[in-house]
Amino acid sequence: MVRKVKHTTRQVGEVTVYNHAKSFHGFTLLAPIGSNQIFLIDMEGEAVHTWALPLPVAGDSMFLANGRLLYCARAKVEPLPDAEGAAGAIIELDWDANIAWRFDDPCLHHSFARTENGNTLALRWMHLPKECERLVLGGIPPESNSPPLWSDSIIEVNPDGAVVWEWKAHEHLDPARDTICPHCVRTHWPNLTSCDVLPNGDVVTSLHNLHNLAIIGRKSGDVHWRWGLGEIAHASAVAALPNGHVLVLDNGMHTYYDPMGFSRVLEIDPETSAIQWVYEDVPRSNFYTSIHGNGQRLPNQNTLVCDATEGRIFEVTPSGERVWEFRSSLHMDSPLYGLTNYLFRAYRYGPDHSGLPGNIPAGSIPAPEPGDMAEDMPMSDVLQRRLESLGY
Repeated sequence: MVRKVKHTTRQVGEVTVYNHAKSFHGFTLLAPIGSNQIFLIDMEGEAVHTWALPLPVAGDSMFLANGRLLYCARAKVEPLPDAEGAAGAIIELDWDANIAWRFDDPCLHHSFARTENGNTLALRWMHLPKECERLVLGGIPPESNSPPLWSDSIIEVNPDGAVVWEWKAHEHLDPARDTICPHCVRTHWPNLTSCDVLPNGDVVTSLHNLHNLAIIGRKSGDVHWRWGLGEIAHASAVAALPNGHVLVLDNGMHTYYDPMGFSRVLEIDPETSAIQWVYEDVPRSNFYTSIHGNGQRLPNQNTLVCDATEGRIFEVTPSGERVWEFRSSLHMDSPLYGLTNYLFRAYRYGPDHSGLPGNIPAGSIPAPEPGDMAEDMPMSDVLQRRLESLGY
């Protein structure tokens, strides 16, 4: 059953599609870029919890298993304040928005990943050594007086704020092979935009300006696998799946396939470099977020997709059927984009997520009986029952 739902109370947007029988029920993290608030919304689009932030949203945000919120914050000082994804701080807040942990570095940008041991992987800009800069090919020379070419590192930070591991792009990539997109200004190489940890401990990342993904050996730092050139274009987000595959949001800016640009979500098997699953809209241009966005594989094998520049989050089945869609009505003023309803990424958490109040164990909420389906019960009652079980 597909329903169109509108709200007037605690409204942060509008749910335009909701197929109760086919969607994965839970709570979606809504973090508008530039916002001083992050929201946890229910399936009808209403905010069930709000964090008041000490600094505005600059990049990724996640609801952790310990019940805390981790997000990239827009700090007051960065070396590249006008660069896409500039952050400067990663902040962890408890349920009541008290700061539980904070890591500051003016070169932090875009995203992070929390590891099983409680450490945090973070993306960091760094100056590319001059001897390497001369070897990097591609890109359009900037109009200003040849500013230095920035590069990237991935750092691992422990809870005390100490860097315990670092991977530097220029030490493991080949400038002759890894060339900057010819349509991009020559400012960043390779411009990492996401990272995640695979089941075997290796790190997968997106080489945004190189139209590539890469898997980095955690021990050696060597690039074990790369994929994408000729297939993807400026992919922003990559996520590790439990089966060892990776899920990538291919933004499709400067794409090889369509002069208008279009976005896709792809599942790739690194063992074979074969595409296992793909979602794109019809026509393709209906789904196009030139920057940001992500895909998340849900427990029922549906995929949640963030269409960042439209302020839209939607859920599709493995066959590509759209079963839930939300459009944000929150417009924020950010230093880079001005007044927009842009999102960075979005994630959904099921009612058994350990971080939710009540710490409901997996499987403790029974599946709905036939008489409890949306056709027989008002949706407000269905959602209220779920919220009450979580202590709201």
